[in-house]
Amino acid sequence: MNWNELKATRLEQDDVLAAGAREWTQDWLADNTSSRDPEVNEFPAIPRWIMVVQLFNHQTHHCSQVSSALHSMNIDYGATDIPWRPGAGFFSG
Repeated sequence: MNWNELKATRLEQDDVLAAGAREWTQDWLADNTSSRDPEVNEFPAIPRWIMVVQLFNHQTHHCSQVSSALHSMNIDYGATDIPWRPGAGFFSG
């Protein structure tokens, strides 16, 4: 895949997640779901909210991997901090 195809795929997946998230309720998030554990071949039941948190936290892990790879190639990937961090010009003093 080239960059434009990868970008388009990511945007499509973001749309799928956003559409699904609009339907999430507190009850749905609190309800249990199960997932096969390949290590023990069991189906542990856990609240969906844990899976949602894992989904978003795990993408941070991959963003860090990409940033590290770009840095090792001396590619400037720009600022990755939130725009309201100290020193970004949004706070006085």
